[in-house]
Amino acid sequence: MDFFEAQDRAHRNTRWLVFWYLLILFAVSVIASLVLMLLIPMFSTGHMVISSDYLLRRVYIWENWHIFACVSAFVFGGAAINSWLKSRELSKGGAVIAEQLGARLVPLNTRNPLQKRALNQVQEMAIAANMPVPQLYLMAEDTSINAFAAGMYPSDAVVCITRGALERLTREQLQGVVAHEFSHILNGDMRLNLRLIVLLHGIEFIGSVGRFMSSSSRRRYRSSSRRKNNGGAAVLIGLLLRLVGWLGHIFSRILQAKISREREYLADASAVQFTRNPESIGGALKVLAYTQGRSYLSQDNLDEVAHLFFAQALARMFSWYATHPTLEERIRRIEPNWDGMGLKGLALQEVNSHLPQEESKAGEQSEQANVDIAGIQVEELQNLAVLLPVLQAGQSLSQRQQMHGQALLESLHNPLDAMAMVLAVLMAKQLQVTHENYSGKVLVKQLLDSMSSEQQHTFGTINGLDKLLAQQLERLQSFSHINRLLLIELAMPSLKQLSEAQYQTLQTLMQGVAQFDDQLSLFETAIIGLLENYLAANLGLKPQQEGRVRRFSAFKPELQILFSYLCQEVAQSILPERDYQAAIQQLELQDLPMLDAEGFDEKSVERSLNRLKRLAWQQKGKLLQVMVDLVERDGILAASEEELILVIALSLEAPLPRFSLQAQLDT
Repeated sequence: MDFFEAQDRAHRNTRWLVFWYLLILFAVSVIASLVLMLLIPMFSTGHMVISSDYLLRRVYIWENWHIFACVSAFVFGGAAINSWLKSRELSKGGAVIAEQLGARLVPLNTRNPLQKRALNQVQEMAIAANMPVPQLYLMAEDTSINAFAAGMYPSDAVVCITRGALERLTREQLQGVVAHEFSHILNGDMRLNLRLIVLLHGIEFIGSVGRFMSSSSRRRYRSSSRRKNNGGAAVLIGLLLRLVGWLGHIFSRILQAKISREREYLADASAVQFTRNPESIGGALKVLAYTQGRSYLSQDNLDEVAHLFFAQALARMFSWYATHPTLEERIRRIEPNWDGMGLKGLALQEVNSHLPQEESKAGEQSEQANVDIAGIQVEELQNLAVLLPVLQAGQSLSQRQQMHGQALLESLHNPLDAMAMVLAVLMAKQLQVTHENYSGKVLVKQLLDSMSSEQQHTFGTINGLDKLLAQQLERLQSFSHINRLLLIELAMPSLKQLSEAQYQTLQTLMQGVAQFDDQLSLFETAIIGLLENYLAANLGLKPQQEGRVRRFSAFKPELQILFSYLCQEVAQSILPERDYQAAIQQLELQDLPMLDAEGFDEKSVERSLNRLKRLAWQQKGKLLQVMVDLVERDGILAASEEELILVIALSLEAPLPRFSLQAQLDT
């Protein structure tokens, strides 16, 4: 199966479905406006007239265009306000949706082995996807097998799983489910799904007006016999509006379900890319196929969010109303030769150890849990292996390095330790210069001496930060090379627990640390920008803005600076002019000469990247593709090149999966 071709096909089909969805919204609004114009006779004659001859001669005529325009403005304005209010609610991030459904945040230091395994798998998929680790939520009382990802952007995304998925799926199967949800994040499905909810709320405004008119007019009709005619007609108009709104709702739900089904095929294909194992996602689907209804949730408030889930969350009488393809169709797209047999899956634990009152018993129940404790330790070592290029090269670690590596990973569970680690990562250049020569305490003292009095005061407001920073520096000092970006990504769940005051402190200290050696690299500025973007959005301090510019020609100066820098400073091309022109031609730009080294610096590159955030999603993807082609032109992807490309992708809010870089290099 060609999974890249499957993604392209699903993208094309979804565009047309979204077009029809918007067309339905427009048609319903126009019809509702025409229905509301039936009130005109009430103002001109004092009573309602429901006569086709009268309506065609006196109501639906050109002379009343201004009335139609005003009524349409009321309908469209009301629908827009209704949608805006819903979008404001959803803009608070995926955590809001998860909590509304009764889910709760899984603590990073949980003692529950099943929850620990799930956290490790979320980390694994985040590493593969090259994005900061999203927070994990658990629907602890729902025994169905299901999951969802929610959020408007990768920076506010969360992954949520049910107790049934946690306990009844094997490690491999749960990994497939988590990979499926990460696919929704990277493919932009979360944003599309939430926008569909917003549009649906706009259509529901029409039905709300109809309910108001019919109910209030009915009350007036009963209380005043002199208004029987007008009251009855107003009730009829209200019922017509309710009918129009209901029909619009039905057709929108059908289209919403159709769009969701297309995106599920796309996410299934992407999940295979992430895990490189069709049996992972396939096995999870087979467990659901063993008995009908295993994915159905018991909650009542799922109608508008049912399309977010991994599998069908609600029973549907008609297939065209289903938010997901049939399990048989999904399995056969992954495994064409499937024999039709489902998998029984694991048994639920007798005691729900995920409830707060039972968590203390989790350790005692670990032997009965559907999880291999040794396997969890292996997963943690795998994360350590990705952090350290020396392990990927087949070399071994000393006992001291193993101890520091494990301590480094464990420290990321604590917000203040994670803050200290961020500062240590930004001091990595000093570690390379002073490797094994200075203690962490000496480096911290040098840092404080270089800071302004204001920055020193800010540093001192956090008790013990100097000791924590010294510890993290000594741990990093044990390794000649370490994946700094990955450390930031793994620390993100802890960093999101910082208060607003702690975040502002971190922001001040990052600037002070980055200027420690008076040389602020592009990687450092990109890391700082990434953290500010994710953490400010998490605290609601900075609204996210989606890029909409679809023309590279609108950013000629910025692209000229960026690719001149990449050719001469990053890729270090043998023929930089040739490689530069090849990249510019891929962007379909002309007459854009390469700048000399004196024509740019890292500050100008940073400003250029900030402006390029205004590019639309697809254009960001193409830009990153051209950048990858440039640095891989020599057939070698250096660690520093990979790290810079990946952090640039993150700063553009367009995560670039790590496996895609390696796949291109292999071809």
